[in-house]
Amino acid sequence: FLKEYDIDGSIFFIEGWESNLIVTTFVQLFYTLITNLNGSLRKFHKIAGSVIILDEIQSIPHRYWKLIHDILLLIVRHLNVRIILVTATMPLIFSERENEILELIHQKRKIFNGMSRIELDVSALWNKENELFYYEWQFFLEEMTRLVKHFSDKNILIVMNTISTARELFFYLRNEDNRHELIYLSSHVLPKDRLKRIEFIKKHQGNPVLLVSTQLVEAGVDLDFDIVVRDMAPLDSIFQVCGRCNRNNTGERIGKVYLYAIKNKENRKPSSIYDPFLLEKTIKVFKNKKLVKEEHFLTLAEKYYNEVKIYHSEQKSIEIWNAIQSLSYQDLIQEHRFELIDDTYSASVFVEIDSNAQKLWQEYQELLMLERSFENNALLKKKQRLIAAYIINVPKKCLPDVGGIYRILYEEIEQFYDSQTGFKPDSQLPERTETMML
Repeated sequence: FLKEYDIDGSIFFIEGWESNLIVTTFVQLFYTLITNLNGSLRKFHKIAGSVIILDEIQSIPHRYWKLIHDILLLIVRHLNVRIILVTATMPLIFSERENEILELIHQKRKIFNGMSRIELDVSALWNKENELFYYEWQFFLEEMTRLVKHFSDKNILIVMNTISTARELFFYLRNEDNRHELIYLSSHVLPKDRLKRIEFIKKHQGNPVLLVSTQLVEAGVDLDFDIVVRDMAPLDSIFQVCGRCNRNNTGERIGKVYLYAIKNKENRKPSSIYDPFLLEKTIKVFKNKKLVKEEHFLTLAEKYYNEVKIYHSEQKSIEIWNAIQSLSYQDLIQEHRFELIDDTYSASVFVEIDSNAQKLWQEYQELLMLERSFENNALLKKKQRLIAAYIINVPKKCLPDVGGIYRILYEEIEQFYDSQTGFKPDSQLPERTETMML
C-alpha cells in the first residue's frame, strides 16, 4: 500500500490510520477514543465500521473495566464496530447474560477438560497450618539451587517479580549451577540483546537452558520450558507464565509449574509489586489446594474473575467517564489519568554499546538540527525505530532529570552496563547536557 506514495505521504497515511489493516496498541486505541488530542482525533473516524481485535484483554487493570465496558459498547452501538476479544482467561468486563458478548468457541469447557500438558504446584504457598507461607530470601535461593539440581536435565524458567530479585538470583545460580546454560532476561537488557537471547533459547541444542527472567516473558514470547517457577502474582499473570511450560506438548512427562510466595532481602512481599486486592483474590481461589491440573484452570479463572467483579472498585472508571462526558479533558489528563501502563517511576536511557549505536545517536542529532518538514520527520521516525533497539527504561532515581532520553556513553559501558544483566541498578548516572527527544 505505502509503496505507491512518497515518504511524506506514507507518514501521513500511517499517522491517520489510512489503511485497511492497522496494527497498534491498547494505549493508542483507547487514547484515540477518550482524549481530545489532535493526533488522536485524526484517527477517530477510521474506527467507524471497523473490526477491532483486542489481544490479551485480561491485561487491562480492573479499575478500568467499567470504563472499557461503556466505551466499547458505545462504539459498537453507534459506530457499527465489531470487537473480537482474544484471551485464554476472559475477565468479566462484559455480560453474556445481557447479550453483550458472544463466546466464539463452542464447548470451551470440554476443550479445557481435555488439556493435560501441565500441572500447577501451589503446595509451597502453605505452612503446616494451611496458612500462607512466605519464603525468606536466603531460604528461597537455597530452594532454587535444590530444584535446579534436581531437574538438571530439564529446561527451566524462573520468573521473578522484580529486576533486582531476578538479577540476584541469576548471580547466585551462576555460582551454584554448571549443568545448565544460564541466561538472564529483563527490561534492563537492551531490546536487541533480548531478541538474540530468545532466538538462542529457541535454537539451542546443547546443555539444558535455565532462564532467569522478570514478567517480560509472560506474553508475546514464544518459549517452551519443561519446568517453570513463578514468584507469587495475580492469577492472570500466573496463567500467562503457565503458557511457557510444555507449550508445544512435546515432553514425555507433564510440565510442572511451581508457585512460591517470597520475601526479598528487604523483606518486601508481592503486595509491594502487585495490587493487594488481586493477590488476595488469587490466594483465596488457591486455598486448600496443593496441585492444580490444567483441566481445572478454567474453573479457577471463573472463580477468580467473579471475586474481582464483585468486589473491585469502579471509582476510577466513573471519574474518567464523568470527565469525558463533561468535556473536562484537562481533568482527564491531570487528575484522573488513564494509564494502562504505569511508567511514573521510570525514564528512558540510550546505551551506546557499540559503534552502530554511536553512529545512530549522531545521525539522529544531525536530523534534529534540520528544518522540520514531512520528509525530515519521516527520516526521524525511521531512525527512532532503529534507536529503540538501544533504549532501556531505568528507575528515575538512578539518573538526573535531563528532560529527554539520557545517554550512557560508549566509554562508560563497563561502569553502568553489564553484558549479562544489563543496566547496573546501583549506578548513579552523571549529569548530561546533551539528550535526545523522540
